Amino acid sequence: MSDDRPTLRDLMKMLFIKKVGAEGLLEQMIEESSELIKAVSKYERICKSYQPTELHEDAAREHIVEEIADIELVIEEYLDLLEKNGDIKVRKRIETIQKYKMLRAVKRFAERDINDQMES
Repeated sequence: MSDDRPTLRDLMKMLFIKKVGAEGLLEQMIEESSELIKAVSKYERICKSYQPTELHEDAAREHIVEEIADIELVIEEYLDLLEKNGDIKVRKRIETIQKYKMLRAVKRFAERDINDQMES
């Protein structure tokens, strides 16, 4: 017997788009991105002792993880919305772009290593 009840994720998807809409989703993406930037910045200040804070390094790192979870949820909702509106290949394009960027990064690191060896 299969369970056809919606999952928590299914419920969130239905409610999020219905209550927030596409514009609200983009605003939420901006907000969550900003919160991730702030969490990373605070972590850097703690690790490099730029600014005294009562927040411990482990707690600051956990805050980054929490903000990553938030932004991933919003990104997934946005991708679902794009797919729902006919952009069915959006995830494949993202995967292609990610591969290109990884290859470019590897190439740059290799070039840097070659340059460093030549200067030595």
